[in-house]
Amino acid sequence: MNSSPASVVGILDRLSIGVSRISIRHGHTKPKAKKPQPELTGFRVGLGEKIWVHNHIATGMIIYSHNAKLKRDSQKGLAQIPFTVKKQKPPVLREDYWAPLCLIELPKGQGVVGRSVMQKLQEFRRRHELEWGYQANKLMAMGRRERGEVIHNQKTNAIADIAAVLSGVGKGNLMWAKGPLPEATEVTAREAEAQEENEREAEKETEVEATSQGQTTTPEAGDAATSTPATKAESKPAAAPRKRSLVNAHIYWSNNGDLYWARKWTENVEHHLGLPAHVKNHRFQTKYIFNAPEESGSLIDDAEKAEATKEAQTEQEQAEKKGWFSWLGGKSGSSSADARA
Repeated sequence: MNSSPASVVGILDRLSIGVSRISIRHGHTKPKAKKPQPELTGFRVGLGEKIWVHNHIATGMIIYSHNAKLKRDSQKGLAQIPFTVKKQKPPVLREDYWAPLCLIELPKGQGVVGRSVMQKLQEFRRRHELEWGYQANKLMAMGRRERGEVIHNQKTNAIADIAAVLSGVGKGNLMWAKGPLPEATEVTAREAEAQEENEREAEKETEVEATSQGQTTTPEAGDAATSTPATKAESKPAAAPRKRSLVNAHIYWSNNGDLYWARKWTENVEHHLGLPAHVKNHRFQTKYIFNAPEESGSLIDDAEKAEATKEAQTEQEQAEKKGWFSWLGGKSGSSSADARA
């Protein structure tokens, strides 16, 4: 025999229609808008202040990196190269094929801006690889391998993208800053935004306190109290909107002809040929195409003197040489003359 349930819950469990369970949604006390905390990101100090643009000298592939040297098995670098056709994407990054194209340097303390610039550069490069625009028909008419070579060759597009990103193009680009920025500042863009939010919250709190005090006063006193802030607001001139400016950037080129692939450069970008004294990279080779430095007169004179001394030495050596039969009579000259004699 089946034993009868000893409790009401057991009886309800055996019924075909169960008891509906009512759940209570707990309220959230945390604010929806979180304050930025850049100190919790875990980035090393100075990350983003230097952006290295590495170029494949044979195919024109481009890799953006924060490191001056690419590791042979760098997964972050290989992930930036798209797969087009079999055996066209390199399995490793060989040091003899990759060389720095340029170095983008931002002011000290602007690592957040540099990381934003690098994100925009990678985003634009991916759009070049996937969105062909007016070249779509031409690329579709090519073979897979030939089309893959064109897609991999992003050198000229990368230089144009650098000019565009440093000029503030792109949604959310942190190159735009409110007010002029000094060359070296310790306040990052996120800290500035957090400071502005704190100021706004403080202003809101003062407004709430002012309204609460106005409600507690008598009508006559309230009219007088409300009239004084109005007169102050009328007398106080409206604050002019803060002008936005672009963060200064320096580009150190390995080839002074590459910067002309971009149509226009903004005034906040300064171009240099060769690396600065505080940056070392043995793979960075400087090449002159335009405005090659003229050789000084002293260098030319030294070269001419060296050539003259070399010619004199060769003439002296030829004069000291003797013919094949010089051991007979001690005569110098050619062997044919001695034989005829």
